[in-house]
Amino acid sequence: MSIDLYMFAGVNGAGKLTLYSSIDANERPKIKNSRLANADEIARNNHWDWRDPVSNFKAMRMEVKRINSFIANKQSFNMETTLASSKKTYINILSSAKEQVLLHIYYMWALIVQN
Repeated sequence: MSIDLYMFAGVNGAGKLTLYSSIDANERPKIKNSRLANADEIARNNHWDWRDPVSNFKAMRMEVKRINSFIANKQSFNMETTLASSKKTYINILSSAKEQVLLHIYYMWALIVQN
């Protein structure tokens, strides 16, 4: 059985969370039923200031633990990323899953129009 990893990637402000939130559960039930691994949400749920580097790092470590737990328990999950983290982070995540993960990447970009 493979694990579906739905990765919502893009720069800050591109609409990653907005896209995920707008997905219709009837049209894409596998995405909506997947577990959430999101450092921003972890920080928000713990009432931490995301601008504080210590809180941000703590939330990211919790996110990685959740991801590892999802993989170990063969649970599909989704995550949001700017892809700005060390490539080692992503290599470790995907390497730990080996052939178990089917990766779905939704990449958003921000179109800036200047006059």
